[in-house]
This record gives sequence, C-alpha cells and structure tokens, in this order.
Amino acid sequence: MAGTLLLCTAMLGCAERHIYQPSKLPLEFQAKPVPDLRNIPLPEFADQSVASDVIMSGDVVEVTVATDLESRPNAVPVRVDDFGIIQVPYIGPVQVGGLRFADAERAIAAAAVERDIFRHPTVTVVRSQTRTHRVTVVGAVNKPGVYELPASNSSVLAALVAAEGLNSKAGPIVEIHRAGSDPSSAERLPLTAEADASDGVRPAAWNASGSLRVQQINLTSSAGSPSEYRLSDGDVVRVAEREALPFFVDGLVAKPGSYAMPPDQPIRILDAV
Repeated sequence: MAGTLLLCTAMLGCAERHIYQPSKLPLEFQAKPVPDLRNIPLPEFADQSVASDVIMSGDVVEVTVATDLESRPNAVPVRVDDFGIIQVPYIGPVQVGGLRFADAERAIAAAAVERDIFRHPTVTVVRSQTRTHRVTVVGAVNKPGVYELPASNSSVLAALVAAEGLNSKAGPIVEIHRAGSDPSSAERLPLTAEADASDGVRPAAWNASGSLRVQQINLTSSAGSPSEYRLSDGDVVRVAEREALPFFVDGLVAKPGSYAMPPDQPIRILDAV
C-alpha cells in the first residue's frame, strides 16, 4: 500500500511539472512571432537615387554640334560605353558618364576647342534611349513577371513596385539570384562579403569561383548598404511565401485540433480557446 501511494505521488508530481501558467510558459513552448509585414520599411531597400538627367553607361544620346560651318547641323546618336565615354564625330572621345546633360555639353564643347576642332561650338545633348535591366520577379507578389527597369533605378524596391507589391501570402524573406558571375564587372558594385545576420542580408549560396550568386534579404531586419539591393540585368527576385505556423488546442474545448496562425496579428489564450 505504501509503495502504491508513493508511486501515485511520484506520478502526480511528474504531471504537475508539465502544467504551466500562460505567463510562465517556457520559451521552447512559446509560438514564434509572426512578422508584421505592414510595418516593413520598403523605402530602405531602394538603391541610391540618380537624377533623371544624369548620363549612364549604356545610354544612347544624340549629340548636335552647331558651328558657323553648317546652317542645319544634324544630331548624331552615340552610345555611352562601359567607361562613360562617347565618340563624337570630328571631336573624338569625350567622358560624359555620370554628368548631367548641361555638364556633358560643356565637356564636349571644351574638348572641341582644346583639340582645335571648332572655336565656338554650340553643343546639345539629348538622351534617346535609356539603358534598362531585365529583372524577373516571382513568388509571393501580386503580379509576377519580367520587367524592364531603368539601370539608374534598378533596385529591390523598384522590382517589388513593378510587381505591384507583396501579396497576402508573402513572408519576410527575399532572394536575389544574381545572373552574372564576374564580381569585377563595372556594372556591379561589391556585395556584402562580410555581411552578417544583423544587417538583414546574408549570402545564401556561392558558385565555384567564389562569387556571390544568391543573396538573401530579411525585409523585417534593418537595411544595409544601398548597393546591396542594386539589381543587374538578368537578376531574379523571389519573394518566399510565409511559413504556415500552426498552433494546437487540446483538452476540454469544443473543437480541439490544429489551427493556422493568423498573419500580422498575435494570438492569445482566449483567442485560441
């Protein structure tokens, strides 16, 4: 009898150790918080803004040089190379990349005078074609597809805006699948080789040559350097769907079972019951 009582007491003691008050629930038994995507600071994931009248590599501009020798000068289309240089007829190479139109006009006129080509030229520069990056956006967005983004404003934010934003199934993780494998390309700035998780940006995969191919961003974390969110031609942006986190209700309730954790709102004991 004493042995039976001792056994029952031990069993009751074990049972009591597995009963917790809601305010004292151990961390390992608490539900993971569901991130509130309504408060994501999306503007932080934009690239550095570039003025609309700045000439970029890959742009096509029309250059008109008016002199006393011609009554009706013709506009000549020229493409800006990867080094920001254009070849102006009769004048030669002129550095215009990163300059505003007015500054580029002055640079061309100064080159013509310095090289003793023209004495008092009047130069006009007009952009006829903007370089674009073709970016694919897939996953939990409202309108997946392939979008042409201006090279001067090709960022994660621009890609998400082009895809009409995140849908109701979107989670905080965004992957950037980089198309190029040459980290020394003039088009691509150095990425976050030493980035850690505290920046919200971390390498997700590497190729054989050691260059970053897949970059993972957590939208709920603090944004890092703007260059980390710059997109190049051929990149793919994938928004992962939110992980379905169920919770379980058991015991003396009307409908025990598994229930889906509602997004963007906490679930309390009374809500679950």
